[in-house]
Amino acid sequence: MKAPAGSEDATLMMARVQQNGGLASYMVFGTTLSAGHHNEKFDFDETVMLIAIETLARTALNFPWTRGV
Repeated sequence: MKAPAGSEDATLMMARVQQNGGLASYMVFGTTLSAGHHNEKFDFDETVMLIAIETLARTALNFPWTRGV
C-alpha cells in the first residue's frame, strides 16, 4: 500500500486505521500566511477555521456510519 501524503504522524495513523479495515482522511485548509511556520511573525486568516469546522462537521454528520460505530 502506498502511504498517503501529509504529515508523517498523520500518515502513520492513517495507515494503521486502514490496515484494520477503517477509513482515513487527511484534510488541509490553506490560507495566506504573513510569515513561515515557527516564526515570530507567523499569522493566518482565522476565518479559514470556520470553513474547516463546517467541512468536518458536515463530513461527520453525512458519513455512512456502518462499521459498528
